Amino acid sequence: MLVDVSVDCYYDGRNFIETFIYVMSRCIFQLETLKLVLTQCPNSIKENDELCNFPQMPKLKKLFVEYGTFDDGILVTMAYFTRASPYLQEFVLENKLQNPLLKIKPVIGVVANVRFQHEHIKVFKLCGYRGRPIDDAVLGFVLENFVVLEKIIIDPSGVNYCFDKNRRLKLENAARDVAKQHLQPQLPHRVELVIL
Repeated sequence: MLVDVSVDCYYDGRNFIETFIYVMSRCIFQLETLKLVLTQCPNSIKENDELCNFPQMPKLKKLFVEYGTFDDGILVTMAYFTRASPYLQEFVLENKLQNPLLKIKPVIGVVANVRFQHEHIKVFKLCGYRGRPIDDAVLGFVLENFVVLEKIIIDPSGVNYCFDKNRRLKLENAARDVAKQHLQPQLPHRVELVIL
C-alpha cells in the first residue's frame, strides 16, 4: 500500500533502472510522491537510452529529484521522468553540490528526441539556482514542455560547494537578481515567478 517513497541511489545506467524496478515493483504503479536522490546524471547516449525503460508511474503527483552533480544530463533525465509520470502535478529539482567551473556539453539532439508536452505539471521548483547556462537550459525545457505550468519557484539556497557563509549569501543574492532580470521577461502571463 506504499504511496510515498524516498530512494537514495547511485545512478549507473541499467543497474539503477533494474534495481529500482525490482525494489519498487510492488508499489510503483500506486506511488503518489517519489523522491530520488541521485549521485549523478546519465552522461552518455547509452545511459540515456537505458533511462527510456523507466516504468510508468500513473498515479504520481509529486516528484523530487535531487542531484549531487548538476550537469547537462539533467535535461534528458527530466524528460524521461516527466514522460513516465503523465499525471505529475509538481516537480522539484534540487541541486545540492554544484560545480561552478563545469563546462556544459551539448545534449540538444538527445533531448529533442524525448521532448513532449506535459499537460498536468502546474508547479516547478528549482533549488540551487545560480543563473548558469545549465539553469537556463532547465528552465527553458520547463517553459517549452510544461504547457499548463502556473508557478515557477526559484530557490538559490542549499548548494554545498561554498562553505564561506558570506560568500554563499552573496552568490544567492546575485542569483536572485539574475532570476528577476533574466527569467521574468521570458515567462508567459499565466506563470507566476516566486523567488525565495
